[in-house]
Amino acid sequence: MADLMDLRPRLVEDASKLFHALIFLCPKCRGHEISINIWRGTPSNTQIGEHPDGTPRIFRLWNVVGECVNNFTITPSIARENCGDKCGGWHGFITDGEIR
Repeated sequence: MADLMDLRPRLVEDASKLFHALIFLCPKCRGHEISINIWRGTPSNTQIGEHPDGTPRIFRLWNVVGECVNNFTITPSIARENCGDKCGGWHGFITDGEIR
């Protein structure tokens, strides 16, 4: 188990301002970054929005509960296996700021 704060997390607002990206080092190898789209309180794992140019898009979202990065709980699990990462990818959970 690791602390999310040890993985240099940062929040970046999407240009459309519909969601934020949470970017952090891979918990398995720490050799590359993982980026997920988070949305507070969204009822589903996908959201339809638009690019800044007005074209529609569908993107995957993770739900986040918590006041700040060090106590985030993110659902569902984050699956990065077989996605081309040299370390083979990572699949796990972030619960109360801890990587599991």
